[in-house]
Amino acid sequence: MWAVSVCDYSIGLHGWGMAHTLSSTHECVTHEFLCFAEAHAALTAVQWQLGQAGKAEEHFAIATAIDSRWKRVTYIQTQTRWPPKLYAAMEKFLSIVPG
Repeated sequence: MWAVSVCDYSIGLHGWGMAHTLSSTHECVTHEFLCFAEAHAALTAVQWQLGQAGKAEEHFAIATAIDSRWKRVTYIQTQTRWPPKLYAAMEKFLSIVPG
């Protein structure tokens, strides 16, 4: 599926400091593929990092409705290949989200 490749590429760009690229790319992908949980989870982290708390919470709700494992940092660390900055942003987001 091309969407996975595009998302992986933009996640890689985030590691190089291109958070806005990830945000715009994942917005397009999640618009077309509503059930792509990892794209919603990655958007959660980057939008939180960019100070867009409302959008982050919205995408987190979608990601966890599709797959509740996105609520666990250990799942994200073992099942994804995100750059450290994206992991850190997601960890900060998860630390303030109730259970």
